[in-house]
Amino acid sequence: MKLITQQHREAEHIKKMRFAISKLLIFGIIYVVSAVFMEGIIILLYSASGYDILHGNLPTGNWVSLVPLYGFFGFGVFTLVYIKLIEKRKLYQIQLVWNKKKLIRFAVNLAKGSILVALMITLFTALRLYEFTGFGSIDPVFLFASFLAYLIQGTAEEIMCRGFLQNTLEERLGLIPAIVISTIAFIAPHILSIVEMDGFLAVTAVINLCLVSCLFSLIMSCEGSVLSACGLHIGWNFMLGVIFGLQVSGGTPGTGLLSFSITGSSALLTGGNYGIEASILLIPLLAAMNMIYIVKIKRKGADYGISKETV
Repeated sequence: MKLITQQHREAEHIKKMRFAISKLLIFGIIYVVSAVFMEGIIILLYSASGYDILHGNLPTGNWVSLVPLYGFFGFGVFTLVYIKLIEKRKLYQIQLVWNKKKLIRFAVNLAKGSILVALMITLFTALRLYEFTGFGSIDPVFLFASFLAYLIQGTAEEIMCRGFLQNTLEERLGLIPAIVISTIAFIAPHILSIVEMDGFLAVTAVINLCLVSCLFSLIMSCEGSVLSACGLHIGWNFMLGVIFGLQVSGGTPGTGLLSFSITGSSALLTGGNYGIEASILLIPLLAAMNMIYIVKIKRKGADYGISKETV
């Protein structure tokens, strides 16, 4: 009897592993197809505007930095098309519901993301790691276009990683494995911007990416809406990249409403060329935020397919 039970458990474990791998592969296929398709669209648009992309004739300026962000629209659309047409799932099954309550939670978490960045920059300035150098000049149209760009980018990433991948996996594997696998998927596209960094700085960046991905996952599970994760994600990126004009995930900093320069000598503290998201000072903040939502999930007493003690 024990042997049969053991064999059953092993078979079930293999099924779960195959299921997880298949969903990761589907995620990867959607990502690659979306990237190729949207890259082709962007190249066609540039070519139609008179630019010779193949010979390095590229447009310049702040507006150009928004183009890749708008390109994430295709990632979100392809994911939703797959969910609706292939898996035949409803949007509420991936916790994507548009109602007053969910939109309020979106707005609250948008504010939380903005406040978190503001607190970090204030801390960095107080510690003389960053120095305020003045006010930038951004016209209202570009400000709105930037917010819309980050809204598209953040929403698309959350629909892919949390809405599709995490929710699908959670049904079969439970919350913790779903968070781990969705975090791996979330980090993967960021690896190219990390591999060329110094060893310790790269490790710090990966730790922070893991923590922020887990935070997005916990917020969605706690509040029952992928829009909550979208809000925090968008608020963080928009505040960091547009209001403060700093690097977002190692990208090139643009012109912000406020201008700062790095004055600290330790890259582990400042985050170096990657930005504050590679700073060791960000780790305790993100860890604390994760613990807050873990406690909230425990208090809710919801059944996630795992015991509360393991959350």
